[in-house]
Amino acid sequence: MKDTFSISESSITFDSLRKELSRDKPYFQELYNADILVLPYKSFKEYNSPVFSEETESFVYHAKNELLNKPANIELFMQDDKYEELELHADTVNIPLLIWDYLVHPIAIGLVVNYVTGLIKQRNQQVDIKLESIITKNEKSRKISFSGSINDWKEAMESLPKDFWDDDIK
Repeated sequence: MKDTFSISESSITFDSLRKELSRDKPYFQELYNADILVLPYKSFKEYNSPVFSEETESFVYHAKNELLNKPANIELFMQDDKYEELELHADTVNIPLLIWDYLVHPIAIGLVVNYVTGLIKQRNQQVDIKLESIITKNEKSRKISFSGSINDWKEAMESLPKDFWDDDIK
């Protein structure tokens, strides 16, 4: 698979997501305080309701264990108790749609890299990944879409320019 990498403006921010939350849900506070959120796709092919990517449950379990002693937390962004996960059975590992604050950027990179590295060891073969992530800073957010190798993703994410937030994307 040839690597693809793109950056675009995003209207999704933590504040916009928090406005969608119902305060009467028992997990409201956990979602409100999360540093990293796993987002469902609003719809996907024949699914007309929110649905998570096929690796979501496994990724979140891994991430929560890795974050036990770190200053960040991760939560599934669910509007209700209905959890549906896609099963695509492709050679490409579809990492869930993630949103994180730029302050936990290195931690988020580590979560994805360690998860995929574990899959490579488990499967005893290289895998390509597909990942969309939204990185926020204050009220600005950028969506990064990537498909290709985990090493190339890590390199691209670690080398985002320092002025990543300074200019509008054209």
